[in-house]
Amino acid sequence: MLALLALVDALLACVVAVVAELLAFVSLVAALLADVLAADAELAALVADVLALLACVDAVLADAAALVADVDALLALLDAFVAEVDALLA
Repeated sequence: MLALLALVDALLACVVAVVAELLAFVSLVAALLADVLAADAELAALVADVLALLACVDAVLADAAALVADVDALLALLDAFVAEVDALLA
């Protein structure tokens, strides 16, 4: 009977050890998930920064297009001026 109790005691000790290992594993998985969520938040912030940068680039390109249009209009006025001067000199 004592041998049976010792065997049950050893079996319970093994069960306790397995449960402790499972709890440690669950803690590691929880820590891993926390790291993944933190990395996900950092990635989301990075994507937001890239989108803001792209918006700035878009604004710069719009300003450049407006500048090109202004220069084109200025060149058209200069062409008209040269034509008037040519007409006066002819």
